[in-house]
Amino acid sequence: MRYQAVVLGEEMQGACDILSVAWQRTTSGNDQGHYYDVNIYMGLCASDQLGSVFEDNWVPGTKTLVFSTDQLDLSAGVNEWEPITLDAPYWYGGQQNLLLEVEWGSANTSYSFYTWKWDTGAVRSIKAVDLAAPSGIMSTQMSELQFTADLDLEVDTFGCIKTLFIGGEERGE
Repeated sequence: MRYQAVVLGEEMQGACDILSVAWQRTTSGNDQGHYYDVNIYMGLCASDQLGSVFEDNWVPGTKTLVFSTDQLDLSAGVNEWEPITLDAPYWYGGQQNLLLEVEWGSANTSYSFYTWKWDTGAVRSIKAVDLAAPSGIMSTQMSELQFTADLDLEVDTFGCIKTLFIGGEERGE
């Protein structure tokens, strides 16, 4: 299975290191899901809407593997968020649209872990049942996503900050 969604730049809160991504479980399905050969990618998308071809939605050179595991076990109560901590933080520069892609080779079909979606009014997600499919089914329905991130804050010494407040010289970098 392959799923891709675009998060608009104005929906993000500026530049940050993304540490995790979470999905919110619905009232239907099971309270757990088991997925195998899972990869999550993040990168940039130049458009506010996705085309049907997965690779065409990436800004060239930005697709980054941020999470990979042989087995992913999800478990959450109704309306709880299920976070996945990334293997390494993903630096999001705060300007363009963020593209998220999740791939999994197989799942335990005895369990169905359903998550909330919302109608975006535009084609903001695509999915394909076949992992190798170059294109997918376009949809205005997109998973509700929650990102945990460290905001981009400049690191300064107390002396530098004091100088800025009293109108001193510009700092040298």
